[in-house]
Amino acid sequence: MSTTRHHPLAIEATRLCASHGERQVLHDVGLRAQTSEWLAIVGPNGAGKSTLLRCLAGLMAPQSGEIKLQGQALAHWPSRARARHLAWLGQDAGGDPAMAVRDVVALGRVPHQGWLGLSGMRAADRGAVSQALQDSDMAWAADRCMAALSGGERQRVHLARTLAVQAPVMLLDEPVSHLDAPHQRMLARVLRREADKGRCVVSVLHELPLALAADRLLVMQAGRVVMQGHRDDPAVHRAIESVFDQAVTITRVAQRWVVLPSF
Repeated sequence: MSTTRHHPLAIEATRLCASHGERQVLHDVGLRAQTSEWLAIVGPNGAGKSTLLRCLAGLMAPQSGEIKLQGQALAHWPSRARARHLAWLGQDAGGDPAMAVRDVVALGRVPHQGWLGLSGMRAADRGAVSQALQDSDMAWAADRCMAALSGGERQRVHLARTLAVQAPVMLLDEPVSHLDAPHQRMLARVLRREADKGRCVVSVLHELPLALAADRLLVMQAGRVVMQGHRDDPAVHRAIESVFDQAVTITRVAQRWVVLPSF
């Protein structure tokens, strides 16, 4: 995405505060993500990244603040319409181990179905499932049951389910967990392609080199937004180095940003 080109806002949060029990974990957090953009949320453990993403997905109610999806308050969206417009991939997605891979991915099409559910799948639904299986490199396992897969393979199945929704906004919480290096690269290419198609992709990432492939980064620490900006912005790099206690250094190598440990 160009630094000078602006797209419509897809999802935004204003002055979000949220708590787990008596512990406040988000303090006046703001976020704005556009269509045709990949936004990566980064920060140390306990920064509030996953809590923020769960609030954006409507899975956790903030104490105060406002969330808008495509300009409309998230709370005002009917549940089925929201499920068509906002796809979610959480940590440890789980699921029935006896289900076939293809059937798990087909769950992503449920928001598009009528009262017949998956038995009423149309050609477009089947095409979306097949494409998602290919994009996640799981087409070879379409007829296998989930129990027969490794942790990384199951993660790719849930990625495929998320892709199958074909939602304008995708929220992914640590989507590369359990993935090996080739499939981390695959995931980065998939997320880039989805953003280039016009979707808004928001992902929580611990893998800083992968996060620096996103268009913009939102840096968090202790429940607050420290910085948000373009991946090439030196202020963003300094903020990342700061929240990780100078344990990493971001530098340019062969026309890409790399993250080096600081010993």
